[in-house]
Amino acid sequence: MHFPFIPTLTSALLSRRFLVRGSSMEPSFRDGDCLAADRFAYRRRIPVRGEAVVVRLTPGDQAYLKRIVGLPWEMVRLEP
Repeated sequence: MHFPFIPTLTSALLSRRFLVRGSSMEPSFRDGDCLAADRFAYRRRIPVRGEAVVVRLTPGDQAYLKRIVGLPWEMVRLEP
């Protein structure tokens, strides 16, 4: 028996959709792109450098799409 709705239903429960606003993540993500983010990805594995993540600074705050450039044990230096 085949249940084609199960992957879609599972995806809907485990992910959240976001609309990209702005050009800070180009060329990977463009203004107006729609993406789905796995809400529980980092409960199953640790994040890696280069991944794009959706973060909120405080609960209920606006969501931001950012790329991981440094890991917890590293120091990141910004140069002009």
